[in-house]
Amino acid sequence: MTIPKNTGNTFSPTLIVEKLAAETLQFAPPLLGPLASFCTTIDADVDAPLRTMELPNVTTVSATQINPSTFESGDGTIAATTIPTRLLSQQFGISNTDAQSGLTTRRLAQANWQTFSKTIIDEAMALLTTGNFGTLTTVASVMFGKSELEQAINAVRTPRRALLLRSDYFAKICPAQFIGGQWSLPGFPGGVHELDFSAAGANVVGAVIDPSAIAFAAGLPVQGVARSLDQRMISIRELEIIVQAAAWLSLSSRSARCSFDCYVGSAVGIAANCKLILSP
Repeated sequence: MTIPKNTGNTFSPTLIVEKLAAETLQFAPPLLGPLASFCTTIDADVDAPLRTMELPNVTTVSATQINPSTFESGDGTIAATTIPTRLLSQQFGISNTDAQSGLTTRRLAQANWQTFSKTIIDEAMALLTTGNFGTLTTVASVMFGKSELEQAINAVRTPRRALLLRSDYFAKICPAQFIGGQWSLPGFPGGVHELDFSAAGANVVGAVIDPSAIAFAAGLPVQGVARSLDQRMISIRELEIIVQAAAWLSLSSRSARCSFDCYVGSAVGIAANCKLILSP
């Protein structure tokens, strides 16, 4: 007599990673903003994502000439910003006991996806310190308003400047009926963004910033090859970057293992194009 194989406790890594891809899109953590609004983003090396990247920054250009006598006198200055990268990996799993007790990938994916997304944006936010950038003003949230906005516009006179604010400062200027983490305001073509400043420097609660002030690199790990390993690319839409979701089976423990992975790096670019807002 042939005994049928019991597949009740068998996990498919392909199904798991597809489920992760579908479910994580529903769990965007709060207070994220598109990195491209305040960073210049580049891709990490596809074949060697740990390799230090270089981003050319044009710091000066020549004035436009009127009726020039020669066409070889103009020039500019280009400075390279080096961006070391490192691997961020958010790992979790479901043991056989967990699965039998009702724990699902949905609950774990939600918590880990939010932590992972915040860790990525914190790579850039951590550069917002008085050691890297100058100070625009020091003001309490209850006093924050129109005059500070005018200062911000005049402090960074670039066509792509954005305004980043901690929630209590953001609330002082946003419309009463506004719901969400970003909106448009005249004078800030890059938008006004409500962000979590917990990773920024001491007392930093806001910044007027052009994307050239911070260089940010992101890339995927080189994919591994294993019969029980399945990998997919997932977009963190709020950050506008792609990360990897992976799932595999641990045969010895009968557990399903998962991870979100991404190589990231950040560095100060043109420091003059960012001014910080501090709390007293």
